[in-house]
Amino acid sequence: MNEILTNPLCWFMFAVAAASYYYSFVCLFSEQVCPKVLLGLDTAQVLTAALPLLGLLGTIVGLLQSFNALSLGLGADSASLTAGIADALYTTELGLLLAIPGWLLGSQKPKSSGALN
Repeated sequence: MNEILTNPLCWFMFAVAAASYYYSFVCLFSEQVCPKVLLGLDTAQVLTAALPLLGLLGTIVGLLQSFNALSLGLGADSASLTAGIADALYTTELGLLLAIPGWLLGSQKPKSSGALN
């Protein structure tokens, strides 16, 4: 758990997820028009789709840390090697865990206001 709290990428993923959930709730429970971004996609959908990709970015960064520890001859020091692998796994897990509620919220139909968005 400490790896998640000390990783800046994880905090960024929490912020993206919070924005995605906010836009999803705005679209579902208010009379406001859902904010749109490029090509008419919902902002919430774009942010939710970015979460697994951010998790993948964390995986690459964690594996690079592990390979860096190996290249510096720290392979015998299991703590430095496993720290990078742990970061890789935690960010992958967090990206998927944060995206699933966003996908579920996005699958709900927004309130009908008489016109299609």
